Amino acid sequence: MPPDAEVMSAEAEITPVYAQGFYIVTQGAVQMVIVFDYVDKGQYYQRLLRKGGEELAKEVDTVWQNMQSFMHDEIVRVNGQRVRPLIHDVYIGLRGSPARPYITFIGSFPAPLKPGENIYENYYEKEVAEYDYEAVWIFPQNAEVVEWYFHGEVETPEPNILRVSVSKGTEVGGREYIKFLNQINNKESIQYVELWSRLRYLWASLVFRNKPVINKAKIEHDYVEEAIKYCPRPYRYMCYTAAKELKISLAAIAAKGIDVPTAAALALEDVTTGNHHMPRFWRYITTGDPGPDAQRILKKWMTTFRPGTTTRGERPAPTRRARADDGGRRATA
Repeated sequence: MPPDAEVMSAEAEITPVYAQGFYIVTQGAVQMVIVFDYVDKGQYYQRLLRKGGEELAKEVDTVWQNMQSFMHDEIVRVNGQRVRPLIHDVYIGLRGSPARPYITFIGSFPAPLKPGENIYENYYEKEVAEYDYEAVWIFPQNAEVVEWYFHGEVETPEPNILRVSVSKGTEVGGREYIKFLNQINNKESIQYVELWSRLRYLWASLVFRNKPVINKAKIEHDYVEEAIKYCPRPYRYMCYTAAKELKISLAAIAAKGIDVPTAAALALEDVTTGNHHMPRFWRYITTGDPGPDAQRILKKWMTTFRPGTTTRGERPAPTRRARADDGGRRATA
Protein backbone atom coordinates (compact mmCIF):
# COMPACT_ATOMS: atom_id res chain seq x y z
CA MET A 1 0.00 0.00 0.00
CA PRO A 2 1.48 3.44 -0.93
CA PRO A 3 2.38 5.66 2.08
CA ASP A 4 -0.29 8.27 1.26
CA ALA A 5 -2.97 5.62 1.04
CA GLU A 6 -1.83 4.17 4.34
CA VAL A 7 -2.13 7.56 6.02
CA MET A 8 -5.56 8.20 4.57
CA SER A 9 -6.71 4.75 5.66
CA ALA A 10 -5.50 5.40 9.21
CA GLU A 11 -7.15 8.81 9.36
CA ALA A 12 -10.45 7.35 8.16
CA GLU A 13 -10.54 5.26 11.34
CA ILE A 14 -10.28 8.25 13.70
CA THR A 15 -13.64 8.79 15.42
CA PRO A 16 -14.51 11.50 17.97
CA VAL A 17 -16.15 9.95 21.03
CA TYR A 18 -16.26 12.62 23.74
CA ALA A 19 -15.50 16.29 24.41
CA GLN A 20 -15.20 18.53 27.45
CA GLY A 21 -15.08 22.29 27.58
CA PHE A 22 -14.06 24.26 30.68
CA TYR A 23 -14.74 28.00 30.75
CA ILE A 24 -13.30 30.09 33.59
CA VAL A 25 -14.89 33.54 33.66
CA THR A 26 -12.91 36.48 35.05
CA GLN A 27 -13.74 40.17 35.08
CA GLY A 28 -11.90 40.73 31.81
CA ALA A 29 -11.81 37.45 29.91
CA VAL A 30 -13.10 33.91 29.62
CA GLN A 31 -10.32 31.31 29.61
CA MET A 32 -11.13 28.14 27.65
CA VAL A 33 -9.77 24.60 27.89
CA ILE A 34 -11.44 22.27 25.37
CA VAL A 35 -10.51 18.59 25.12
CA PHE A 36 -11.61 16.14 22.40
CA ASP A 37 -11.23 12.38 22.81
CA TYR A 38 -10.97 10.00 19.85
CA VAL A 39 -10.82 6.32 19.01
CA ASP A 40 -7.97 5.84 16.54
CA LYS A 41 -8.06 2.24 15.34
CA GLY A 42 -5.26 2.82 12.86
CA GLN A 43 -3.09 4.45 15.56
CA TYR A 44 -2.37 7.38 13.24
CA TYR A 45 -1.66 9.82 16.06
CA GLN A 46 0.50 7.37 17.96
CA ARG A 47 2.78 7.06 14.93
CA LEU A 48 2.72 10.81 14.39
CA LEU A 49 3.68 11.51 18.00
CA ARG A 50 6.50 8.98 17.75
CA LYS A 51 7.87 10.67 14.60
CA GLY A 52 7.51 14.20 15.93
CA GLY A 53 9.29 16.90 13.98
CA GLU A 54 7.77 18.71 11.02
CA GLU A 55 4.94 16.24 10.43
CA LEU A 56 3.64 16.65 13.97
CA ALA A 57 4.05 20.44 13.76
CA LYS A 58 2.01 20.50 10.54
CA GLU A 59 -0.75 18.43 12.12
CA VAL A 60 -0.88 20.75 15.13
CA ASP A 61 -1.07 23.76 12.79
CA THR A 62 -3.86 22.08 10.83
CA VAL A 63 -6.11 21.28 13.79
CA TRP A 64 -5.28 24.68 15.28
CA GLN A 65 -6.46 26.51 12.18
CA ASN A 66 -9.51 24.26 11.81
CA MET A 67 -10.60 24.95 15.37
CA GLN A 68 -10.01 28.66 14.94
CA SER A 69 -12.16 28.53 11.81
CA PHE A 70 -14.99 26.97 13.83
CA MET A 71 -14.62 29.74 16.40
CA HIS A 72 -14.89 32.40 13.71
CA ASP A 73 -18.06 30.80 12.34
CA GLU A 74 -19.87 31.18 15.65
CA ILE A 75 -21.27 34.43 16.97
CA VAL A 76 -20.32 35.00 20.61
CA ARG A 77 -21.61 38.03 22.50
CA VAL A 78 -21.04 39.29 26.04
CA ASN A 79 -23.56 41.93 27.11
CA GLY A 80 -24.49 42.48 23.48
CA GLN A 81 -20.91 43.08 22.36
CA ARG A 82 -19.53 40.58 19.88
CA VAL A 83 -16.26 39.04 21.00
CA ARG A 84 -14.03 36.65 19.08
CA PRO A 85 -12.58 33.55 20.74
CA LEU A 86 -8.92 32.90 19.97
CA ILE A 87 -6.99 29.65 20.25
CA HIS A 88 -3.61 30.19 21.94
CA ASP A 89 -2.19 26.67 22.02
CA VAL A 90 -2.88 23.07 20.98
CA TYR A 91 -1.66 19.78 22.46
CA ILE A 92 -1.99 16.26 21.06
CA GLY A 93 -1.47 13.25 23.32
CA LEU A 94 -2.51 9.70 24.11
CA ARG A 95 -4.84 8.75 26.94
CA GLY A 96 -3.16 5.57 28.13
CA SER A 97 -3.52 3.72 24.82
CA PRO A 98 -2.16 4.08 21.25
CA ALA A 99 -5.76 3.96 20.05
CA ARG A 100 -7.07 6.74 22.37
CA PRO A 101 -5.65 10.11 21.31
CA TYR A 102 -6.90 13.42 22.62
CA ILE A 103 -6.48 17.00 21.47
CA THR A 104 -6.50 19.92 23.91
CA PHE A 105 -7.21 23.49 22.81
CA ILE A 106 -6.41 26.43 25.09
CA GLY A 107 -7.96 29.78 24.25
CA SER A 108 -9.82 32.82 25.51
CA PHE A 109 -12.13 35.65 24.58
CA PRO A 110 -12.75 39.09 26.12
CA ALA A 111 -15.50 39.41 28.73
CA PRO A 112 -16.55 43.05 29.21
CA LEU A 113 -18.49 42.37 32.42
CA LYS A 114 -20.39 44.94 34.46
CA PRO A 115 -21.89 45.07 37.95
CA GLY A 116 -25.30 43.42 38.15
CA GLU A 117 -26.82 41.27 35.40
CA ASN A 118 -24.63 40.06 32.54
CA ILE A 119 -25.44 37.81 29.60
CA TYR A 120 -23.30 35.47 27.50
CA GLU A 121 -24.77 34.39 24.14
CA ASN A 122 -23.60 31.93 21.52
CA TYR A 123 -25.15 31.44 18.07
CA TYR A 124 -24.23 28.56 15.77
CA GLU A 125 -25.85 26.39 13.13
CA LYS A 126 -28.25 23.67 14.20
CA GLU A 127 -26.85 20.16 14.07
CA VAL A 128 -27.08 16.77 15.72
CA ALA A 129 -24.43 15.92 18.32
CA GLU A 130 -22.24 13.12 16.98
CA TYR A 131 -20.90 12.18 20.43
CA ASP A 132 -21.45 12.95 24.11
CA TYR A 133 -19.96 16.17 25.44
CA GLU A 134 -20.13 18.50 28.40
CA ALA A 135 -19.31 22.12 29.14
CA VAL A 136 -18.53 23.47 32.60
CA TRP A 137 -18.72 27.21 33.29
CA ILE A 138 -17.05 28.62 36.40
CA PHE A 139 -17.94 32.23 37.18
CA PRO A 140 -16.29 34.57 39.74
CA GLN A 141 -16.76 33.58 43.37
CA ASN A 142 -19.43 36.21 44.11
CA ALA A 143 -21.36 35.67 40.86
CA GLU A 144 -24.66 33.80 40.61
CA VAL A 145 -26.13 32.07 37.55
CA VAL A 146 -29.81 33.04 37.32
CA GLU A 147 -31.03 31.91 33.88
CA TRP A 148 -29.84 29.83 30.93
CA TYR A 149 -30.85 28.04 27.77
CA PHE A 150 -28.93 25.03 26.46
CA HIS A 151 -29.80 21.79 24.76
CA GLY A 152 -29.17 18.79 26.97
CA GLU A 153 -29.17 18.54 30.75
CA VAL A 154 -28.09 21.50 32.88
CA GLU A 155 -27.22 21.63 36.56
CA THR A 156 -25.85 24.31 38.89
CA PRO A 157 -24.05 22.51 41.74
CA GLU A 158 -22.93 25.91 43.08
CA PRO A 159 -24.41 29.39 42.49
CA ASN A 160 -21.41 30.31 40.31
CA ILE A 161 -21.00 26.99 38.46
CA LEU A 162 -23.04 25.69 35.52
CA ARG A 163 -22.61 22.29 33.89
CA VAL A 164 -24.15 21.29 30.55
CA SER A 165 -24.26 17.63 29.52
CA VAL A 166 -25.31 16.67 25.98
CA SER A 167 -25.86 13.12 24.73
CA LYS A 168 -25.05 11.82 21.28
CA GLY A 169 -28.00 12.30 18.92
CA THR A 170 -29.29 15.48 20.61
CA GLU A 171 -30.24 18.32 18.27
CA VAL A 172 -28.23 21.38 19.25
CA GLY A 173 -27.49 24.83 17.87
CA GLY A 174 -29.27 28.12 17.42
CA ARG A 175 -29.07 30.52 20.35
CA GLU A 176 -27.70 29.49 23.73
CA TYR A 177 -27.18 31.84 26.64
CA ILE A 178 -26.34 32.28 30.31
CA LYS A 179 -27.51 35.17 32.48
CA PHE A 180 -25.62 35.77 35.70
CA LEU A 181 -25.32 38.39 38.41
CA ASN A 182 -21.86 39.81 38.91
CA GLN A 183 -20.72 41.51 42.11
CA ILE A 184 -17.65 43.71 41.73
CA ASN A 185 -16.01 44.83 44.96
CA ASN A 186 -12.63 46.26 44.00
CA LYS A 187 -12.84 48.65 41.06
CA GLU A 188 -9.10 49.27 40.87
CA SER A 189 -8.38 45.54 40.78
CA ILE A 190 -10.99 45.05 38.07
CA GLN A 191 -9.46 47.81 35.95
CA TYR A 192 -6.06 46.13 36.14
CA VAL A 193 -7.52 42.76 35.19
CA GLU A 194 -9.41 44.24 32.26
CA LEU A 195 -6.29 46.05 31.06
CA TRP A 196 -4.23 42.87 31.25
CA SER A 197 -6.93 40.87 29.46
CA ARG A 198 -7.30 43.46 26.73
CA LEU A 199 -3.56 43.51 26.06
CA ARG A 200 -3.33 39.72 26.29
CA TYR A 201 -6.06 39.51 23.67
CA LEU A 202 -4.28 42.15 21.59
CA TRP A 203 -1.09 40.08 21.67
CA ALA A 204 -2.97 36.93 20.64
CA SER A 205 -4.60 38.87 17.80
CA LEU A 206 -1.26 40.09 16.51
CA VAL A 207 0.51 36.75 16.33
CA PHE A 208 -0.15 33.16 15.36
CA ARG A 209 2.22 30.82 17.21
CA ASN A 210 4.59 33.78 17.71
CA LYS A 211 4.49 34.69 14.01
CA PRO A 212 3.27 38.24 13.20
CA VAL A 213 0.08 38.58 11.20
CA ILE A 214 -0.35 42.36 11.40
CA ASN A 215 -1.43 43.96 8.15
CA LYS A 216 -2.43 47.52 8.99
CA ALA A 217 -3.08 49.87 11.88
CA LYS A 218 -5.79 52.38 12.64
CA ILE A 219 -3.95 55.66 12.86
CA GLU A 220 -4.53 58.19 15.64
CA HIS A 221 -2.48 61.30 14.96
CA ASP A 222 -1.50 62.29 18.52
CA TYR A 223 0.12 58.92 19.16
CA VAL A 224 1.64 58.86 15.70
CA GLU A 225 3.33 62.23 16.19
CA GLU A 226 4.86 61.06 19.48
CA ALA A 227 6.05 57.82 17.92
CA ILE A 228 7.65 59.64 14.99
CA LYS A 229 9.34 62.18 17.25
CA TYR A 230 10.74 59.84 19.90
CA CYS A 231 11.22 56.47 18.18
CA PRO A 232 13.50 55.43 15.29
CA ARG A 233 11.70 54.12 12.22
CA PRO A 234 11.87 50.34 12.98
CA TYR A 235 10.22 50.87 16.38
CA ARG A 236 7.51 53.40 15.58
CA TYR A 237 4.57 51.02 15.19
CA MET A 238 5.52 49.30 18.45
CA CYS A 239 5.83 52.63 20.29
CA TYR A 240 2.56 53.85 18.79
CA THR A 241 0.71 50.77 20.05
CA ALA A 242 2.24 50.94 23.54
CA ALA A 243 1.32 54.62 23.88
CA LYS A 244 -2.21 54.10 22.57
CA GLU A 245 -3.10 50.90 24.44
CA LEU A 246 -1.27 51.52 27.72
CA LYS A 247 -1.71 55.30 27.84
CA ILE A 248 1.98 55.90 28.49
CA SER A 249 3.65 59.16 27.50
CA LEU A 250 6.56 58.72 25.12
CA ALA A 251 7.52 62.35 25.70
CA ALA A 252 7.74 61.85 29.47
CA ILE A 253 9.89 58.75 28.99
CA ALA A 254 12.24 60.62 26.67
CA ALA A 255 12.45 63.52 29.15
CA LYS A 256 13.93 61.14 31.73
CA GLY A 257 16.72 60.20 29.33
CA ILE A 258 15.33 56.68 28.95
CA ASP A 259 15.41 54.80 25.64
CA VAL A 260 11.80 55.04 24.47
CA PRO A 261 11.59 51.85 22.32
CA THR A 262 13.07 49.76 25.14
CA ALA A 263 10.59 51.20 27.64
CA ALA A 264 7.67 50.58 25.27
CA ALA A 265 8.76 46.97 24.68
CA LEU A 266 9.12 46.31 28.42
CA ALA A 267 5.65 47.73 29.07
CA LEU A 268 4.08 45.53 26.40
CA GLU A 269 5.94 42.48 27.68
CA ASP A 270 4.80 43.14 31.25
CA VAL A 271 1.13 43.52 30.47
CA THR A 272 0.87 40.61 28.03
CA THR A 273 2.48 38.24 30.55
CA GLY A 274 0.07 39.10 33.36
CA ASN A 275 2.21 41.70 35.17
CA HIS A 276 -0.32 44.51 35.10
CA HIS A 277 1.74 46.65 37.50
CA MET A 278 4.47 46.69 34.81
CA PRO A 279 7.46 45.99 37.09
CA ARG A 280 10.05 45.82 34.29
CA PHE A 281 8.84 49.10 32.83
CA TRP A 282 8.84 50.99 36.13
CA ARG A 283 12.20 49.59 37.20
CA TYR A 284 13.67 50.92 33.97
CA ILE A 285 12.00 54.31 34.45
CA THR A 286 13.13 54.71 38.07
CA THR A 287 16.60 53.10 37.99
CA GLY A 288 17.66 53.14 34.35
CA ASP A 289 18.19 49.36 34.49
CA PRO A 290 16.18 47.59 31.76
CA GLY A 291 17.10 44.11 33.00
CA PRO A 292 19.12 41.30 31.40
CA ASP A 293 16.42 40.36 28.84
CA ALA A 294 15.84 43.86 27.50
CA GLN A 295 17.47 43.30 24.10
CA ARG A 296 15.60 40.05 23.53
CA ILE A 297 12.28 41.65 24.50
CA LEU A 298 12.95 44.70 22.32
CA LYS A 299 13.79 42.52 19.32
CA LYS A 300 10.71 40.35 19.90
CA TRP A 301 8.31 43.29 19.95
CA MET A 302 10.02 45.16 17.14
CA THR A 303 9.72 42.04 14.96
CA THR A 304 6.09 41.56 15.95
CA PHE A 305 5.19 45.04 14.79
CA ARG A 306 7.11 44.80 11.52
CA PRO A 307 5.24 42.18 9.46
CA GLY A 308 7.50 42.74 6.48
CA THR A 309 10.46 41.24 8.36
CA THR A 310 9.11 37.70 8.19
CA THR A 311 9.75 35.38 5.29
CA ARG A 312 7.36 33.16 3.46
CA GLY A 313 8.91 30.14 5.11
CA GLU A 314 7.94 31.42 8.55
CA ARG A 315 4.23 31.30 7.82
CA PRO A 316 2.26 28.24 8.95
CA ALA A 317 2.33 25.87 6.00
CA PRO A 318 -1.03 25.01 4.43
CA THR A 319 -1.79 21.35 5.04
CA ARG A 320 -4.54 18.87 4.42
CA ARG A 321 -7.55 19.11 6.72
CA ALA A 322 -7.07 16.60 9.50
CA ARG A 323 -9.78 14.29 10.71
CA ALA A 324 -9.28 15.83 14.12
CA ASP A 325 -11.36 18.83 13.08
CA ASP A 326 -14.52 16.74 13.51
CA GLY A 327 -14.83 18.42 16.90
CA GLY A 328 -15.09 22.08 17.69
CA ARG A 329 -18.39 23.80 17.97
CA ARG A 330 -20.07 21.31 20.23
CA ALA A 331 -17.81 21.95 23.19
CA THR A 332 -18.25 25.72 23.01
CA ALA A 333 -21.76 25.56 24.42
